[in-house]
Amino acid sequence: PDAARVRQMLDEGMEALAQTADLQAVWQALFEPGERVLLKVNCIAYGGPTQPAVTYAVAERLQEAGLRAENILIFDRTDHELQSAGYALNEGGPGVQCHGARGEGSEAPLTQARVRFFQEIDNCDAIVNLPTPKQHGGAGISVAMKNHYGSVNQPGRLHGDWCDPAIAELNALDNIRHKTRLIVGAALKVSPADWNKPKREDALLLSFDPVALDTVAREILVRHRQALGLDTGFLVNGARQLATAQALGLGTTDAGHIDLREVLLG
Repeated sequence: PDAARVRQMLDEGMEALAQTADLQAVWQALFEPGERVLLKVNCIAYGGPTQPAVTYAVAERLQEAGLRAENILIFDRTDHELQSAGYALNEGGPGVQCHGARGEGSEAPLTQARVRFFQEIDNCDAIVNLPTPKQHGGAGISVAMKNHYGSVNQPGRLHGDWCDPAIAELNALDNIRHKTRLIVGAALKVSPADWNKPKREDALLLSFDPVALDTVAREILVRHRQALGLDTGFLVNGARQLATAQALGLGTTDAGHIDLREVLLG
């Protein structure tokens, strides 16, 4: 993707989200100059990861808002997955940092199991969640909320019963709920079927509400599966985490309460 066009998409989306043209003021209102900001990407699918052009655009805007490049960490669970997705590893050198997990941190006590956050989640001050929309056979969809299965050490223990209530409970913990300042869904490509054969969507999804963003992303995935002649029922019935997260006060899945604004660029 063209980096300049992606930055334009990010800027136009932020303007619509914040309802102001003073974008630097928006970024400065969301992030303090001295904060350590973690950009949580999703690289589990080599063919359809969070697109680096989107992540680096966010990192650039954070630096323009006064944050040190060295205090920005592009993070997912392993170095190998980050590299395979097109990210340049950097641990301790000048510039934006990028590396996988370096150890376990605090416990995340959930109904289904007890897992631990990676220490990078513990150590950051703020999070920008950068998921890419995918269908998921065990959770209906994998977007903003399920992206944090890459923030804990044993996500395999949290896949029972359609990942419910594990996904919602995980996102309700302080480490995620109180640190997440922004969600930028990297939907330049989405994965309605085979994760390694994503389809073009040419969009970014921006929100402060992970439940609303996941709800909108689900409709995009439904549209793509319908175009492919594939079943869509499990995307709706399997995504139980949306209703559970709404009940926990994390956001809304009610279309009547979601203010969806579409910005089309020529």
